[in-house]
Amino acid sequence: MTEDRVLEGLDPDGSKEEDESSYFKSNRYDRSYHYVPGHGFSRYNTALKNLMPVRKKNKNNTHLGVDEAGLWQFITYNWLTKYMRQSYKRGLTVDDIPNPCPQDSCAYNTQRLEALWQDELTRKGPQSASLNCVTWRFMRTRAIVSSILIMLCVILGFISVAFFMRYLLEYTESEENSFWIGFKWAVLFTLTELIRNTLYAIAWTTNYRTAIRLRAGCLGMLFRKIMRVHHFGDKSVGELINMFSNDGVRIYDLVLFGPMIVAGPISMILGIGYVYWLLGPWPVLGLCSMFIFYPTQYFLSRLSGFFKRKVFSLTDKRLTVLSEILNSIKFIKLYSWAKIYIKKISEIRKKELSLLHKVSYCNSFSSSLSTNAPVVAAILTFFIHISVTGTLTASQAFTVFTLYFKLLRGVLLFTRDGFRSIVDFKISVQRFKSVMLLNEHTTLLSRPVDKSQSVCIADGTFAYYLNRNTNSAANMKKRKSIAIQKATETERGNENELDLLNRAEFEQSLNSNYKEILFDINFFAPKGSLIGVCGPVGSGKSSLLAGILGHLYMTRGKLCREGVCAYVSQQPWLVNATLRENILFGEKFIARKYYDVVQCCDLGVDIDSLPAGDNTEVGERGVNLSGGQKQRISLARALYSDRDIYLLDDPLSAVDSEVANTIFEKAILKALHSKTVIFISHHVKFLNECDELVIMKEGRIVERGTPGDLSNRESEYKLIMESFSRVDLEKQDEDEVDETKATLKYRKPSTDNGKKYLKPSAKQDGVLIKEEMKEKGEIEFNTLFSYINACGGWCLFFSLIIVMLMNIGSSAFSSWWLHEWIKAGSGNITYIDANNKTFVSDRIVDHPDYGIYRNVYGFTILAILLTNLIRGYVFTKVTLKASAKFHNTLLDKLMKTYLSFFESTPAGRIQNLFAKDIDEVETKLPLTLESLMQGLMNTAFSVLFICLAFPFFAIGLVLLFLVYYFRIHRSFRAGLRELKRLDNLTRSPVFSNVLTTVQGLDTIHAFGKEQGFIQRFTSSFDFNSVCFYMSSVANRWIALRVDTVTVLIIFGTSIFSIVMKGSVPASLAGLAIAYATTLSGMLQFTLRLITDNEVKFISVERINTYIGILKEEGGHGPKGVPKETWPELGTIRFRNVELRYKDEAEPVLKGISFHIRSEEKIGIVGRTGAGKSSIVTALFRLVEISSGSIIIDDLDIANLNLNELRRRLSIIPQDPVLFSGTIRSNLDPLDNFNDDELWLALEKTSLKERVMMTEEKLHTKVEFNGNNLSTGEKQLLCLARALLKNSKILVLDEATSGLDFETEKIIQKTLFEKMKHCTVIIIAHRLETIKSCHRILVMNKGEIAEFDEPATLLNDNNSMFYRMMAASNQNEI
Repeated sequence: MTEDRVLEGLDPDGSKEEDESSYFKSNRYDRSYHYVPGHGFSRYNTALKNLMPVRKKNKNNTHLGVDEAGLWQFITYNWLTKYMRQSYKRGLTVDDIPNPCPQDSCAYNTQRLEALWQDELTRKGPQSASLNCVTWRFMRTRAIVSSILIMLCVILGFISVAFFMRYLLEYTESEENSFWIGFKWAVLFTLTELIRNTLYAIAWTTNYRTAIRLRAGCLGMLFRKIMRVHHFGDKSVGELINMFSNDGVRIYDLVLFGPMIVAGPISMILGIGYVYWLLGPWPVLGLCSMFIFYPTQYFLSRLSGFFKRKVFSLTDKRLTVLSEILNSIKFIKLYSWAKIYIKKISEIRKKELSLLHKVSYCNSFSSSLSTNAPVVAAILTFFIHISVTGTLTASQAFTVFTLYFKLLRGVLLFTRDGFRSIVDFKISVQRFKSVMLLNEHTTLLSRPVDKSQSVCIADGTFAYYLNRNTNSAANMKKRKSIAIQKATETERGNENELDLLNRAEFEQSLNSNYKEILFDINFFAPKGSLIGVCGPVGSGKSSLLAGILGHLYMTRGKLCREGVCAYVSQQPWLVNATLRENILFGEKFIARKYYDVVQCCDLGVDIDSLPAGDNTEVGERGVNLSGGQKQRISLARALYSDRDIYLLDDPLSAVDSEVANTIFEKAILKALHSKTVIFISHHVKFLNECDELVIMKEGRIVERGTPGDLSNRESEYKLIMESFSRVDLEKQDEDEVDETKATLKYRKPSTDNGKKYLKPSAKQDGVLIKEEMKEKGEIEFNTLFSYINACGGWCLFFSLIIVMLMNIGSSAFSSWWLHEWIKAGSGNITYIDANNKTFVSDRIVDHPDYGIYRNVYGFTILAILLTNLIRGYVFTKVTLKASAKFHNTLLDKLMKTYLSFFESTPAGRIQNLFAKDIDEVETKLPLTLESLMQGLMNTAFSVLFICLAFPFFAIGLVLLFLVYYFRIHRSFRAGLRELKRLDNLTRSPVFSNVLTTVQGLDTIHAFGKEQGFIQRFTSSFDFNSVCFYMSSVANRWIALRVDTVTVLIIFGTSIFSIVMKGSVPASLAGLAIAYATTLSGMLQFTLRLITDNEVKFISVERINTYIGILKEEGGHGPKGVPKETWPELGTIRFRNVELRYKDEAEPVLKGISFHIRSEEKIGIVGRTGAGKSSIVTALFRLVEISSGSIIIDDLDIANLNLNELRRRLSIIPQDPVLFSGTIRSNLDPLDNFNDDELWLALEKTSLKERVMMTEEKLHTKVEFNGNNLSTGEKQLLCLARALLKNSKILVLDEATSGLDFETEKIIQKTLFEKMKHCTVIIIAHRLETIKSCHRILVMNKGEIAEFDEPATLLNDNNSMFYRMMAASNQNEI
C-alpha cells in the first residue's frame, strides 16, 4: 500500500462493501416493530382472533405460537406443548426459542409507553406527572378484562360450594335413596369447577401477556432515557442494574397479582351473605374475625414495603461497590485490598440482611396467616352457632368450612400477593420516575454564520453536574403556589412573578447541582484546520471537547457546529466484540477503506499477532489488549467513521515515539488533512505541526495563535517548550499487550501492503469471553444438600419441617376433630316430650362429653396461632442464614480467584449472580419453599382424609397419579427447568449491554450510535423476554392440567359418597368432599411449586457452580508471613525466571536473570511484547512463574503469603484507578494516616493547591471511577496514594503519561530526591524519564537484551537503547 493512498483517496468502485457490523445486527430479532395508535374497537382485533375456534397456521412462522392459537389452544396452552415435549426428549437450546410476537416486542411497547408518558408530561408537567397513571393507561383494558374474569371465577366457586356441594352433602344425610338425585348434584358440582378453572386459565393468560408487555415497555423506555442523558444524577451504576434486574420483575408481578385484589371484597360479601342465610346472624361474627386478618394482611404488606425501600437502597449500594470492584479488580489485587472491599460489602450486607429479616418475618407471617385464618374463622363461626342453636350438621359445617378455606382463603392469598405487588410496584415506579425526570440538558446547537468555520463557541460558560441533594418537589410546588397567590392578589406582574420564581428555582438548582468548569470560552475552528490544545493537568482540555460535543451544560453563550463529529477519548472505550467490529462500529465494511485505516493507525502487526486476526474478541473494556492497542483501535474507529470534525483527546499518549510519528503523519496530517481536527496533546513536536494552538489554564483559554507566534513571544506555550528542555519527551511504547491475554511478536517496521495480516482461517477462533455454562438435566441432590448445609445443617432443617408440620397439623386436626364431634352428635340422648313420647336429641350440646369436644376444638385455635408465630421466626432465620452464607462464600471466592477469570467473564454475568441470583435465594426461594412445604402437608392431609373415608378410592388416586406423572409431569419439569435456565442465561447479556452503554455513553453520543445500542439492547431483551414469558406460561400449562385432574378427584369423591351412602358417616363423607374440593387449586399449586422450587434452585446451582470453579490464587499449602519490616533493603533478584500464561503457550519470559540492588532506580524499556509487563506480573504473582525463582531480601516470594507480598510492595498502574468516595478515602482507605501526612503526599504530587481550593478539602467527593476528575488529576492522586504507602519497593507502570511536562518534572524530582531510600522500577514511554535511572533494563522477545548504566549503553552505538534514544532525538525541537 502506498503512503499517499489514505482515507481521502479511496476508490469507491474498487471497494468491497459488506453489510453492517454484526455487533449492532442480531441474527435473531432484527425486525423493528413500530407502534401505530389504534382507534376504536379495531385496537383489539389481534387479541380477539384468539376467540376463533379454528385458525389456519402459518408453517413458516418464527414467532411464538400464541398469536396463531385458536380458542382451544389459547385456553389450554397447547401451543406450548411441543416445547415441553422437546425439552423432555432432547432439551432446549437458544436456537429452539422462537421470536417474540410483534405486540410483545420491546421496541413496540417502548414506543407505546413513551407516547403515553409524553402525553402525561405535556398535560401535567414533570413534577405532577404520574408514572402510575401512565402504566394504568397502558394496561387498563386488559386489566379490567382480567378482573372481570377473576370475579366470574369467584362467583362460580361460590355457587359450586354454597349450593351444589351443600345439596350433595344434604343428600348423604337424608333418607333419600335415589342415586340420580345425588348424581345430578355431583355432575353440577364438577361442571362448575371445570368452568371456573377454564376462566381462571384465560385470566392468567391475559395477565401474562399484559405483564410481559409492560415490563418490556418500562425497561425499554428506561434504557432509551439512559441513552439520552449525559449524567445520571444521584443514580449509581448498581441502582441502574438493580432496576433492570429486580424492578422489572416487580412490574411484572403487579400485572399478575394486582387484578386479583377485586376477588377480596366480592368473596367477603358473598361469604357474609351466605353465612347469614344458612346459619343466622350470630355466626356472622365468626366470619367477621376475617376482617381482623384483612387489615393485618394489609399492615404486614405496608410494613414489608417500608423495609423493602431501605433494602433496595442498600442493595443499590452493594451492587455499586461490586461494579467498582469489577472495574478495578487488577488494581485491587495489586494493592492487596481484597479484604478492604470484602469488609465494605459485608458492612452493607449486614445492614441489608437485618432489614431482610424484618421483610421475611412479615412475608412469612402473612403467608401462614392466609392459610390459618380461614380455619380460625371457621372454628369461631361453629362455636357461636353451636352456642346459639345447639346444633350443627355435616352439610352446614363442611359447606361453610370449604367456603372459608377455598373462597375466603383466596381473599387473604389474593390480598397478600396483591398488596405486596402494589407496594413493590410503587417503590419501583418511584425509582423509574426519578430516572425518567433526569434533565437531558441538550445544548442548543446552531450552524455558524461564517460558513468557513466548523466549530464556534461565543462567550461560553460550561457546567458539570454534581451529585447533591436538591430541594424536594413538594417545596417547589409550595413556593410556586405562594407566588401564584401573590400574583393574583396584586393583579399585575402575574407572569413576571412566576417567571422570577422559575428563574430563581433554576438558578438555585444550577448552583446546587452544577459546577461551572469552563469560563468565558471564545473558540473557533476553521474547516480543514488542525487546532492543537495544550495546558497543565486539570486546565479544562478534555472539558472543552465535551463542551463542543454538547455533553456539558452550557449556562451562558452560544455553540455553533457545522458537520458531524468523531471522538477519541483519553481513556479508550471498547465494546465486547471483535477488533473489526470495534473499528467498524456499526458502519458498513468497505475493504480498501478498512485496510487504509488499519495502516494509518499502525495496527497491521498487532492484528497479525492476535489469535484470529481482526476477528479476535477484545473482551470487556478491551482486556485482551494493551493500552496502546486500545487507543489505536479507538482512533481507527474515528477514522473509519469519516466524519467532518475530529475531537482527539491525547490519542498518542499511549504509544511509542515511532508509532506516534507514524500515526500523526499518516492519520492526522494526511488522512484527515481536509477535516477539522481539534487535537489535545503534550507532545511539543506534534503541537508545532498544528495550524493554531489553544493554551488553557484553570478552565479558561489564556492564549491562542500559531506555534511560531506563540514561541516567539513571552507566552505560556514558550514556557512549556523551555521546561521541556531540548527534546520532546517522546513515548516509548509501554503499551505492551498484557501478556495475560495475548503474546505479540517483536515489532519490526512493517513493509507489507496492509492486507496480508488478515488471516483468520489460519488462526484460532479468537474467542476470549467464554460462554456461560448451562447445566442440563435435573437439579442434582448436591445442590439441595448444599442449601441444607447453608441453612445450618440437617438438624436445623428438620426442626424447621417439624415446626411446619405442627402448624399445618394443628389446622388439619381441627377439621378431623370437627368430624368426630358431628359424628358423635348428641350421644343418643333421649327426651320425653309433652305427649310422653321419647325421641333422640339432635343437639350436640346434649352430648355427655360436650365439654371435652368443645375444649379440644377451642384449643386448636391457640395451637394454630402459636405455631404460626414460631414457624415464621424459625423459617426466616434458617433461610436467610443460607442466603448470607452463599453470598459471603461467593464474594470471598471471587475476590481471591485468579485475574484471568475476570478477563474471560463479562462483568454483567457476575452482576447477574449478585443481583438476580442472590435475590432469588434470599427472597424468592424462601417464599416458594415455605409455600411448597405448606402445600405438600396440606395435600397429604387431604389425601389422607379422602382415603380414610373411601379406602378403595386410593386405587383410583394411584392410577391418576401414574397417568399424570408419565404423561404430563415429566415433560413439565424438563420444560420449565430448561426454560428457566435459558431465562437466566439470556439475562446476563442484558446486564452487560447496560453496563457497556453506561461506561461508553460519551463515545456513543459523539458518534451518534444511540439507535445501534438501542437495537442491540432490544434484541437481547426480546430474547430474554421470550424465555421469561415461556417459563411463566409453563406454570399455567401444568396448572390447568393438574386442576383438571383435581376435578376428576372431586367427581370421584362425590360418586363414592353417593354409592357408599349409609355405610360411611355423613360427617366423614363431608370431610372427604371438603378436602377434595380444597385440592382444586392447591394441588396444582403444590405440584407446580415442586418444579418452581427446582427452578429457583437453579440460582443455588449457578452460585455453587461458580464457587466450585473459582480457585484461590497464591498456590497451595502454608505460606510464610515475613517480619513487619520486610523488605528492609529492597533488593530484587530474578533467577532463571520463566513465565507462561497458559501451560501450552510459549513462555513470555525465557529464563531471565538479573539483580536489582538496594535503593536502585531501574528503568525498563522494550518494544511491544518484549516482556516488560510480564516482569511486573511475575513480581506481584498475578501469574505464578513456571520455573526459576524471584528473591526479595533473601526471601523467595513463592513461599510468602500472597496478600502480604503485595501489601509490602507498591505499584502505580498505567490506567488510574479511583473509587467513589472522597479524596481521603481514596488515598487512605484503611484510615492509617493523619491529615498532615495526606497533605504532604498531595504536596509532593502538586495536588495540594487544587484540593485546598475546594470547599470540602480532603472530603471532596470523588465519583464512580473518578469521573469528575481529569485523567492527569487521577494519575496524580494514584501517585500520592503510592507515596503515602511508603513501600521499600515501588513500581511505576507509565504512571505519568497523562501529565504535562512541568508536572512530570516535579514528580520525577520527588521520586529521585525524596524517595532515595526506595527501590524504584520505572516502565516508561518517555525515554527522558528513565535517563536518570541508575541502570536500564532493555527487554526483547522475553529475554534481557541489555542491562547497564545509561551512559554505558549510550556510548555503544550498537546497543538497542542507543537506537531508541536516537529515534527519540529525531523529534528534537
